[in-house]
Amino acid sequence: MVEKLTWVLLTTALCCGACERRERHDQAGKPLPPTNQSTDTAVNAIAHARCEREERCQSIGKGKTFKDVADCNATLSEHVRTEINAGECPSGVNKEKLTECLDAIRKEACGKVVDELVRINACGGLELCKEAPRS
Repeated sequence: MVEKLTWVLLTTALCCGACERRERHDQAGKPLPPTNQSTDTAVNAIAHARCEREERCQSIGKGKTFKDVADCNATLSEHVRTEINAGECPSGVNKEKLTECLDAIRKEACGKVVDELVRINACGGLELCKEAPRS
């Protein structure tokens, strides 16, 4: 029993270690910027909000910008991840500013092009990043 438990723990540790070192790549095979839990959560939330907007604005479906919601989420997650990542936001994302950004995305009119977060004032630049703790 002890040998089996040791084997399970060792296998789990090796798998987790391999996952952490694995470099993530975009669809073209280029390495993606580093992430952390906070930035990953923000990327997913922003992509989801933008896809809800795209769906509301009828930009999802055959012959549209995105073929389906999954395509929208995959494409926009990759795009947003280039703007918000652990390299740009080493201390993570400010939750209040993220909420403001998501609200702004949801309120954005259909006629306006939202191809970059900087086009939405509440989401632009490094606005979403937490300030690094002062030493």
